[in-house]
Amino acid sequence: DTGQHMGCDSYGATLHWGPAYNVDGFAETMGTWTLKETDFSKDFHIFGLYWSPDEIIFYVDDINNVVNHVQFKSEHYLWDLGIKNEIWKDDKKGDIPFKKQFANPWLGASSSAPFDQEFYLILNLAVGGTAGVGPQGFFPDGLGNKPWRNSESTSLSDFIKAKDDWYPSWTKNGTHGQIGENTALKIDSVNVWAFEGVSTWTYHNNYTG
Repeated sequence: DTGQHMGCDSYGATLHWGPAYNVDGFAETMGTWTLKETDFSKDFHIFGLYWSPDEIIFYVDDINNVVNHVQFKSEHYLWDLGIKNEIWKDDKKGDIPFKKQFANPWLGASSSAPFDQEFYLILNLAVGGTAGVGPQGFFPDGLGNKPWRNSESTSLSDFIKAKDDWYPSWTKNGTHGQIGENTALKIDSVNVWAFEGVSTWTYHNNYTG
C-alpha cells in the first residue's frame, strides 16, 4: 500500500507479505504520516516509493519525510521476522496453513525476499470497514452523523437507507448528479525510474475510468 488514507490529514504506507494469502506480516512493516497544518485534499502530493535490493522507503512529498522504512538486514529477514513475532511457525516438512505452519517459500532467495521480484503497485481508494485497527476502525461510531454502527449486521443497509443525507456532499461541486471534483480521487501523474542493470518493471494499464 503506497498510501491508505485515514481521514483527510493522515495516511499509512504498508508492505504486505507472508507465505500464504491469509497469513500477512503487514503489522511489522507499516508506518503512518500526519500533516500538521493542512490536509491532503488541499493540493496534489507526492506519495513516493524508493525500492532497492537493500531497503524499501515510503515517503510523502520529499525523501526526507519518511513514512515507512524497511531494511532487509539479514538473510531470510522477513521470514525470520514472521517467526519471531509468531505470525507463523516454521515447518520444514511442508505447508500446514490451518495451523499457520509453513516451509520457507523463499529459501535460496535474496535477503529482500519476497520483494526481490516484480510486484503490483496499486493506487486505490478504500472506504469503510475497520481495517484491522480495532472495533472502531477509521470511522468511529457516533461521529459526524455516521448512519451505521460497525458492530451491526445491518450496517450496509443502514448506509444505503441514509443516502439522502450523505450523497449531496459527494456531488457538492458537480453538476447533473456527477461526482464533484473536490470529492474525487485525482492523480496528476505516475513516474517510475529504474536502476540501470538492476531493475525490471512492467506497465499494466487497467484504468477503466
